[in-house]
Amino acid sequence: MILVAGSISMELEHLCNVFPEDGGSECARIHRRLGGKGALQAIAAMRCGSDVCFAGATGEDAMGKEIRLWMKNQLPQSHLAIYEGSPSGCCSVWQDSRGERRRLVAHGANQLLNLSDIPALLRESCAVLLLQLEGNRQTIVELLKKALNTECCRILNVTPMTPEYSTEGVHLANVVLCNQKAFSGLVQQLHPGGYGDFTENQIHALSDGKLHAMCRSCFEQSVVLTLGARGCFVSTREAHKLLPAVAHPDIVDCYGAGDVFAGALAAGLEKCAGDLFAAAAYANAVATLSCTRRGSVEAIPHKSEILTFLAREAG
Repeated sequence: MILVAGSISMELEHLCNVFPEDGGSECARIHRRLGGKGALQAIAAMRCGSDVCFAGATGEDAMGKEIRLWMKNQLPQSHLAIYEGSPSGCCSVWQDSRGERRRLVAHGANQLLNLSDIPALLRESCAVLLLQLEGNRQTIVELLKKALNTECCRILNVTPMTPEYSTEGVHLANVVLCNQKAFSGLVQQLHPGGYGDFTENQIHALSDGKLHAMCRSCFEQSVVLTLGARGCFVSTREAHKLLPAVAHPDIVDCYGAGDVFAGALAAGLEKCAGDLFAAAAYANAVATLSCTRRGSVEAIPHKSEILTFLAREAG
């Protein structure tokens, strides 16, 4: 069983022709849908065919009621704490006619998720624990510490990455999953040689061998670094490999692909008996498939679609 603990929110997508200028306004069409990195990653893992439980928190407001109903329909094995007096999490997404996006996130009750909100039986029996940084970060660290006493694989998706983030949680994970922004931020903090000015652009200038050496200098754990259209890079103590993205002629929108990758990686570790390279290749394919349609939850592929796509790629 995979346990995903983290954020869940109402996502309000505003579609406009152009972003408003300072002090101005523009007309927009609005869509309401389920959001939150934790919720989306849990649904992605479930749609890969895995047994998944999700733990999160909402407020007792109208948005919280709607979020809980959505989650009940999407992932019945959800444990959602309700915090009276706190608003539910909400994410406002602005998108213009060019496809550019801006996001404002109000964490709300996600910041209140406590270790006691997550049944001990789930924490102690899961095979894979998947966490992110969009929520109560102290609870994330406590979950990782508790999981040290179990045999589960601990994946920490280091996003969203902020300058003040403490790296304590990184050292408690088995697998550190990060995008390029998060990786550059971690290198700035963790590299013993002092790379305080390391940037995302420098990642692409490194050979696979040098990127692996940098990973080994910064992390004792295995690292999965997502590289957008290039695919992902996996570094373990024993080996490393660049796994190219899976080509598809119908890519339309990559919004949320990182969360789909994270959920599919967790599912892949179960399917591939802990083989991180095979799991990352699987996650590459599932994330690519999610980019062939628009939306967040709507874009996450189901098991039957994934199997058909993988069979086509293999044939």
